[in-house]
Amino acid sequence: MKKIFLLLTIAIIYNNINAQYDFSKTCSTGQVLYYKIKTNGSVDVVYPKRGNTYYTQDDYYYFVSKPIGFIIIPDTVYYNNNYYSVTSISNHAFSGCTDISSVLIPNSVTSIGSSAFYGCSSLSSVLIPNSVTSIGY
Repeated sequence: MKKIFLLLTIAIIYNNINAQYDFSKTCSTGQVLYYKIKTNGSVDVVYPKRGNTYYTQDDYYYFVSKPIGFIIIPDTVYYNNNYYSVTSISNHAFSGCTDISSVLIPNSVTSIGSSAFYGCSSLSSVLIPNSVTSIGY
């Protein structure tokens, strides 16, 4: 029983670390962003991962739409007849997006994960609102 509990715990932690996305939406600036629905009814902006398929930075160019230029993250998104508040930007959410130039983060976001903008070599401006109380490494 302890082994089953341990394996279940590891599986849950692994899925949380490697967040899968539930849906994608095009934001007002024409960029496709990926979202994970949280248990509290809000969503995180996440790096694209679907099922057991995890896109590496090299694969990212070929399998999913890669954001470029100016990005406005919306404060809410509509999906399956529900509105979801965007409350965080997950770890590695924009990792490897070398052509992002600037990002506008809404007041609904309270946390930004570790390495959320890792490798975004063209990024020159990120507007972080006062609502953000936690920023990862």
